[in-house]
Amino acid sequence: MGRFVAGECPELDRLVAESLVAIGREVSEMRIPLLFGVVLGGGYGRGEGGAKGEFNVEGSKSPVACRLSNDLDFFAITKDGTTDVDAAAVAKALEPVSRRWTEKLGIDVDFTSKTPWRIRHDQERLMVQELIHGYVDVAGARGGELFAAALFPEFETL
Repeated sequence: MGRFVAGECPELDRLVAESLVAIGREVSEMRIPLLFGVVLGGGYGRGEGGAKGEFNVEGSKSPVACRLSNDLDFFAITKDGTTDVDAAAVAKALEPVSRRWTEKLGIDVDFTSKTPWRIRHDQERLMVQELIHGYVDVAGARGGELFAAALFPEFETL
């Protein structure tokens, strides 16, 4: 099992790792004013990302080629106090990155913006619980800071 991909496809783990560095660089260079940080969630963020192997011998456990099989789910966490309308503008600003990487990787690359208020109020939702417990830092503030600021706004984070 790899860091991002469930199963034995080390080349896909490398592809995802290299893509995250490049995506993080692109997002950071955009300097979006209301953006606090970006994390990768979903299956790849939890280390359970999908991979499809192509086997040349039936029953073989070693694929001759692998490809990503589900989407990359990025979460753009805004600064506290950001309105839902402004958060939607952050997601809109990230659309060119989404399109470029969807084309490069051959899978959907999605950015969903979340305000700290929305994370606080959606804590009971499975998606938010999975995000908080399984993510990879991509750009901006680190996940620990992002989620501490979102969940515990009364405490100043480091």
